[in-house]
Amino acid sequence: MIASASDNIANLNTASYKLKRQEFSSLISSTSSDVRQGVQVESEGIDFTAGEIVGSKNSMDVSIEGSAFIELVSENGETFLSKGGRLRVNEEGFLELKSGYMLSSMVMVSPDIVSMSIDQQGVVTGVSNDGQSLKLGQIDLIKPVSTSSLVEQSGGIYKVSDSSNDSLMRVTDGSSQVIQYSKELSNVDLTEELVLLMVAQNMYKANSNVININSTVSQWLTDLLKV
Repeated sequence: MIASASDNIANLNTASYKLKRQEFSSLISSTSSDVRQGVQVESEGIDFTAGEIVGSKNSMDVSIEGSAFIELVSENGETFLSKGGRLRVNEEGFLELKSGYMLSSMVMVSPDIVSMSIDQQGVVTGVSNDGQSLKLGQIDLIKPVSTSSLVEQSGGIYKVSDSSNDSLMRVTDGSSQVIQYSKELSNVDLTEELVLLMVAQNMYKANSNVININSTVSQWLTDLLKV
């Protein structure tokens, strides 16, 4: 709990960052299924609740309004997902996120393009240096059947877990939209995280006191038996 709360607080101002929550399960004694021996971290869940979308002065900043993700592809052809970020043109002339993952739709931007616009359906239109408007491609939106199957890589990039049979669905019904000149803030509530951090620290202190008391009692019983 302390680790996840600390991580959340550290990423408070990281665009598109999603809240992490550790999930715990009881430890059972190896000698009896009825005896609880504390808890262990079972998994870390990701809260995909949307953060606030705010304006940006950079035309290459995009965010997604709705439950969909931008579909990305790695150099070896693997599919990845992102809730948005800053786009750039790579050395081959294709649009990619600043993290280095290319748009799966392979949107190519020729050197004569001087400006670009992206509509809410993800259609990318470029204006050439002679004033012509050209459709360059479209940002593909997808989403998993369940976000619980997603595993974070780094920099707000996700992929479907190798152990999951979850499939990805294309989103074309307008339920999610691409917003240019914008970025999504993290969904971290600082007050809530500070409270959880204090609770976790107090629990740790209480557990330490119990261990010290048990140790003292055990030593007292040992000394008593020696008398």
